[in-house]
Amino acid sequence: MILTAAFPDEDLAAFEALRKRHFPSPRNFLRAHLTMFHQIDNIRLADIRSTLAALAADVVPATVTTTGIYHLGRGVAFAVASDELNNIRAALRRSFQSWLCPQDLRPWRPHITVQNGVDTKKANLLFDELRKEFEPKTLNMIGYQLWHYQGGPWKLEAAYSFSDPAR
Repeated sequence: MILTAAFPDEDLAAFEALRKRHFPSPRNFLRAHLTMFHQIDNIRLADIRSTLAALAADVVPATVTTTGIYHLGRGVAFAVASDELNNIRAALRRSFQSWLCPQDLRPWRPHITVQNGVDTKKANLLFDELRKEFEPKTLNMIGYQLWHYQGGPWKLEAAYSFSDPAR
């Protein structure tokens, strides 16, 4: 299982356009996204779902800001930062601690990937281009999405919306 942050489509539109243009099309199965956890043990699916639902009910939408361009070696991503996002992930990590893979237990560097799996020269060109024109962008995290990894494409298992701050 993979957990991603959920954003309104319009918040991700610019990242999605870059991804369509620069991500190798044979490997581009997904829309632009921000992965919160790469691998949660799906044997505990009922527990995962109930934990996500309970935590989402207590969280209001969060603001996330792009802070720069992140070089992946063979790709490029937008680095993001948010105390709210970090707090949400920390609460989930505490709940999922025993179900997480080693990658998800290491320090987290949240980002939105727009290119991956290309040669270094191509990645360097996009990195330099995006870095020159970079301006911070604010995104509104409105929940999270739980996905099944299917050897390439992902299948949405469930989506969880944060509580309405007006209620």
